[in-house]
Amino acid sequence: MIKKIWTVAGLAFLLVIMLFVIPINTSPENCHKIADTAEYFEAGSSHDIIVRLKNVDGYFYINRGLERGLTIDQLNNELQGREIELWYARSWKMKGGHVTKLQTVGKDVYNEWSIR
Repeated sequence: MIKKIWTVAGLAFLLVIMLFVIPINTSPENCHKIADTAEYFEAGSSHDIIVRLKNVDGYFYINRGLERGLTIDQLNNELQGREIELWYARSWKMKGGHVTKLQTVGKDVYNEWSIR
């Protein structure tokens, strides 16, 4: 019985590690590109910016976007209702993902790869 408890506790610990500790691979090779209409942008936790798309379900976020010079008002004024392309690192943790690049009409609005 004690062995089963330790086994379950060990598996639970591994699950926690996988969910919260293992970082998402945001390299260009691991990213997917989608195009849709920007419905709106809103503030998330930890200075993140949440990107809501009109026709695509999912949770897309710009990690620490508010700390990187972007503002919610700026994004909504410039991009709301417009066609955008975004690249995101797909994760098994959620539907959607970590936005690594945001572009409209060939203009980069945000590019995490150029920050590194």
